[in-house]
Amino acid sequence: ETVGVVVTIKYIAWWKLCCKRLTLIVLTLGLLGDQYSDGCVLGDLAEPAKHMTAIAIALAASIVVPQVLTWAFLLAHGMHLSLLRILAFPSAAAVALATFWLSGAACPSEIRGVALFFVAVSLEPFARLRNDWETGEQGKETIWASIAEGQIEGPCSSILTLYSAVLNSAVTGEGVSLLFCVSSAWSMVSAARSSAELDFYGQQATSLTTRMVVALRDKLPCVVSQVLAYLLFAFLTRNFPNSTEEPHEQDASYAVWCILSAELLLNYGMLRGSSQSMSKSVAAFLACTMVVGGPPGCLGSLVAARSSHGLQHFVLVVVMAGWAWTVATADHWQILAEHYWWLVLAFA
Repeated sequence: ETVGVVVTIKYIAWWKLCCKRLTLIVLTLGLLGDQYSDGCVLGDLAEPAKHMTAIAIALAASIVVPQVLTWAFLLAHGMHLSLLRILAFPSAAAVALATFWLSGAACPSEIRGVALFFVAVSLEPFARLRNDWETGEQGKETIWASIAEGQIEGPCSSILTLYSAVLNSAVTGEGVSLLFCVSSAWSMVSAARSSAELDFYGQQATSLTTRMVVALRDKLPCVVSQVLAYLLFAFLTRNFPNSTEEPHEQDASYAVWCILSAELLLNYGMLRGSSQSMSKSVAAFLACTMVVGGPPGCLGSLVAARSSHGLQHFVLVVVMAGWAWTVATADHWQILAEHYWWLVLAFA
């Protein structure tokens, strides 16, 4: 009888470990899927006929730079990621493209597309899976890296991906790109999931199902609203391109940077005001995550700030709507009405 009890206990412990490891595999596959979709978008933007090299560079930077900043942030707080694993494929891609540029030879579009695809690829998820495999629990490095990827890199890539799709429709008259929509949606779901992870950080372990329910029910609407607000604002405040040779001249939206800078500064001020003991680096990191995720639920000192942060979002959206309404042309609204009415409806 005693032997049977021991066997049962060991079996339950083994089953729980298997469930935890399965959760790790699912989360890792989610990150790899996001990398793959971003890489495909980069490869598509590399086509010379689209004249969207600047957007491709911005998208590549939005993928790589947050990972480097996360590495520096974790290093400053006693946690470690491998910068070599993060930059291995992006560096190889940069060397390949630089070789063609320095030699003066024309880089074939296929090679350019493959090189840009690998800019989005990182070996770090595999290393995190290996390190967390024994216990089945995500380590602190894994959690914070996932939060940074989801709430900083995810929204940036989602906005740039949809922006390039809308701009391409404005230039060519083509409809929505399935690849671009899938990639953007994946990034938004990743942002919502990481926002839920931040809310549960430091609390009692919760199941993947519970976290996904919170992510999809409570976090995703906020993420979608913020991403679409910045997307529509970026497009409506740009001069409308009149030919296929002009997209590269319309690939920047300085108005967006003004609003984004204002939101980051307000978030930072709110965090520092709510908790004087919070370090500047942590406040800066959380200020970035709050753009789409709101005040993290893991910090009790920010509970009272939720209403004021919601008011801040509302005021900024009103400012963006008024700004866009005054400068947008009939051509802008026609493209949205013909091809992207569902985005406007989702935002509303």
